[in-house]
Amino acid sequence: MVIFQGSLLFLFCLLPVVSFRQTATTISVIPPCPRETDGLRSSSGSDDGKVSPLRFFNSAQQSFDYFWVTADGQEVRLGQLADGASIALDTTLGHAFRVRDGQGKLQLEHTVASPNDELVVRECMFADTIDAASLVPGPSPYDWGQGQTQGVETESLPPCPTATPALRSSSGGGASTLEIFNGFDQDAGTFWVDFKGEEVPTDKATDRNTINTYVGHAFRIRDGEGRLIHEHLVASPADNMDVKPCTPYV
Repeated sequence: MVIFQGSLLFLFCLLPVVSFRQTATTISVIPPCPRETDGLRSSSGSDDGKVSPLRFFNSAQQSFDYFWVTADGQEVRLGQLADGASIALDTTLGHAFRVRDGQGKLQLEHTVASPNDELVVRECMFADTIDAASLVPGPSPYDWGQGQTQGVETESLPPCPTATPALRSSSGGGASTLEIFNGFDQDAGTFWVDFKGEEVPTDKATDRNTINTYVGHAFRIRDGEGRLIHEHLVASPADNMDVKPCTPYV
């Protein structure tokens, strides 16, 4: 009996993840990797064996191996998920999967809970590599007491936008190149807003850089403290995002 069938779909290419300067309010701290769940195994589910697609999205900066966890708790390697790539598997509700790095360390585990389920592999820190210093925020690039931010007079700038709660990427659009012009003189970062509305750090927003993406994908620009500067939904095959100076909301 065929349990599932894999089909490789390259949907999205992300730039390498970088670290941003952080304060206590930042959203870009890399979380610890999960611990392995004892007893994780696939079950028959509640859909009478109907096919339920599961999509993997790798937003981390390295490749991973992905495994199906059998009903006996044994792992069966299915293939490799390249950095920035996406695949789709035909499986069923209740089936369990794990994602591991090249050394076998657990990156993520997931049990299919709904039709057309999604699994996003994000950057995380393994327990043997975490130290206290890595979780301590760095110095802020701001000096609000002087009314300036790296030479930009904040008092004369318009307010930055507030986040759109429903903003998220949608699939089905054609390939696109998004050119970002960063006029906000900060240590800003670019975030891809995934299909569930969660933000994935992709790169620093330099003066000018280009992202290979798809029409319908969404992005946000945040400063070094995690405050929103700009958000954008890709609308054309050759789109651009003009990030202008503004005063962030505290």
